[in-house]
Amino acid sequence: MSDPIADSRYVIRAAEGRFVLWDNTRIEPLSSHRSLAAAERTKDIHARIDRLVSAGRKRRES
Repeated sequence: MSDPIADSRYVIRAAEGRFVLWDNTRIEPLSSHRSLAAAERTKDIHARIDRLVSAGRKRRES
């Protein structure tokens, strides 16, 4: 599932034989994985959490 916001915020880069997940709002990487699939799953989890937090904020504002 492609999410434009997650795709712009979270980036997976290959470094030293590992796949590193970066959040463009942080200085340090979020996580390092041995496989691209694991990095993609983690990226999806972070995007899902972001959507839940955003929905909670909107609900509180209403």
